[in-house]
Amino acid sequence: MMCLYSLKSAHCGVIAQSNAEPFPLALFGEDLDHNSVRDDVDKAIANMADSQAQHLYLVKYAQLSSQILLHRYEQDDYANLLFANDLYDEITRLRMCSTKYDVDGKDAYDLTNKLNRVIYNTEDRILAYLQFEKYIMPSALAGKKGC
Repeated sequence: MMCLYSLKSAHCGVIAQSNAEPFPLALFGEDLDHNSVRDDVDKAIANMADSQAQHLYLVKYAQLSSQILLHRYEQDDYANLLFANDLYDEITRLRMCSTKYDVDGKDAYDLTNKLNRVIYNTEDRILAYLQFEKYIMPSALAGKKGC
């Protein structure tokens, strides 16, 4: 069972895929505690976080980032556009609101960049991120909602 978390909601269950091919879980990786964060990323977070609040911030960031690896982009369609922009909004909102987790702007920048190197640590994972990024509309970069 896979649980996907966002700032708005949590969804646990079987991830519905648009086609019948088996999902490449190797792209996501092993998640023995089923928190939607790869075990190697969990370990990195434990080593990076200086407080429980920072730990929570990094776990939420990793859960959102993990959704990038779990989504399939085989078809160039409007659903991908909606998915990518909604997820981008949530990631941006988390980073904008990092002070709620006792993480100031510079620390948020440094921590998420360091964590990204762990999350996107293979060529396939980087390519999945680039696939996600190509659906982000330029208008999504302006006029973000507040915390």
